[in-house]
Amino acid sequence: MSVTFVLMPCYSEAFFRMMDVRKDSEGRDKLVLKLPASNGQKIMCMSVEELGPAVANIFDSYQCFAGHEIGLVTDFVTVSEVQEIFQDVFSEHTVEAETLDTKDWIEATDTYMKDLGQLFAGASDSKAIMGRHSMAKTLQLVPTARNLKRWVEQNRDNPAFREKLGLR
Repeated sequence: MSVTFVLMPCYSEAFFRMMDVRKDSEGRDKLVLKLPASNGQKIMCMSVEELGPAVANIFDSYQCFAGHEIGLVTDFVTVSEVQEIFQDVFSEHTVEAETLDTKDWIEATDTYMKDLGQLFAGASDSKAIMGRHSMAKTLQLVPTARNLKRWVEQNRDNPAFREKLGLR
């Protein structure tokens, strides 16, 4: 029996769930990314919108992918790069990154985010795991897949995300 494994990255959409809106010292809104400390390790990410077509293409071409391990990813970014991306895209707001110890971050979040925290804890500490994800293979499956910056730029005005961020 042949088994194919598809390794998923952190979803780009999750970054909006990791963001709070707070007031700065002048009463203006600022965006605060609350992320687990990664000690400079890269975070693997990809939009859920592109995971579906990638997996569908794997199933549609089962002869090519049967018995393989496919690690999907469209970007590898550090916490500071995530902050820079959001600062560039949401330039009218200050964007700060607040990092917490991974265990503290996991305990302080809801159920879904606890699972994501475990992903951060396991994947970010292992180059072997990161090496199993391939942007080239992902782009072969979904040529239009976007890196994190392009995805954030294209979703900047998404009403659901703006509402989550408390932005009008």
